[in-house]
Amino acid sequence: MSSPDRLVSDYVPGGRPLTGRKVLLIMVAFFGVIFVMNVFLLKVASTTFRGLETESAYRASQGFNDTLAASAAQRERAWAVDVRVARRADGVVAASYTVADKDGAPLTGLAGTARLAAPADTSRDAEGVVVETGPGTYEVLFGAEPTPGRWTLVTELSQGGDVLFRSRNRMLVD
Repeated sequence: MSSPDRLVSDYVPGGRPLTGRKVLLIMVAFFGVIFVMNVFLLKVASTTFRGLETESAYRASQGFNDTLAASAAQRERAWAVDVRVARRADGVVAASYTVADKDGAPLTGLAGTARLAAPADTSRDAEGVVVETGPGTYEVLFGAEPTPGRWTLVTELSQGGDVLFRSRNRMLVD
């Protein structure tokens, strides 16, 4: 025997019929929303990240063996480089370096550059010059532009015109 609940329906005749015109409007509205959102997201994506890490991949590849040799020489030097990035009380973002050789002696007379690279937007990058503040200690001031968040600190230290140390570190800026 069947249950009386199965026989009861909430269907009420006399509603507006579903015509071909209504189905067409529903389909056009549905795909119209998808099309508009795709155009919007494409516009946002193309204006925020160009997708370029280097201007010419071919030219960058020509120096790859030199990059490997410089990396091996840097490992052999075995420098101990400690870096801290923080926003000072005056709002300026600064990177402080402590540099020592493999025996722990502070290294002096270095020069270089540092860049706080914003993820996916090179227009927000901040650059600075490495300045020696004491024996084995260096500092870079980036100004107040870097907003709080994750940044990539790209550092090059040189002596006598030769780049002796390169690094890329993910940093958290307060």
